[in-house]
Amino acid sequence: MLPPKYVKAARVNNRTDNIALVTVVFGSKPGESNADKLVEQLTISPNESKDFKKEHNMGSWTAVAPVEKISASFTVIEEATAATTPMNTIPDFIVEADGLIGMQEFNLIEKEILEGKRFFRIELGLKI
Repeated sequence: MLPPKYVKAARVNNRTDNIALVTVVFGSKPGESNADKLVEQLTISPNESKDFKKEHNMGSWTAVAPVEKISASFTVIEEATAATTPMNTIPDFIVEADGLIGMQEFNLIEKEILEGKRFFRIELGLKI
């Protein structure tokens, strides 16, 4: 039997100067369809972090709901005018593990500014 390969919990660090709306998708209960996935969505302020962890109630025991996918969208705050621009959404980050990981950090970063446009991405951080 192969050892398990999944992430039990995620810490998402917002390393930008913008508000992030983060969505984390967790795996379904053992033996159930993909339609039973758990989803948690939280707002993370600039330079703050949030932890995401879910479990499935199996009656007399609980099962870890592995982290499968992380996505984020940003409300850009323009410092000069204090105005906000519409959400900038980044591609989903599919979570893969090389073993059993208790907590994995994911960093939201601003990639670059090009012709007045901001680009964001999710970067793998430390295993905790």
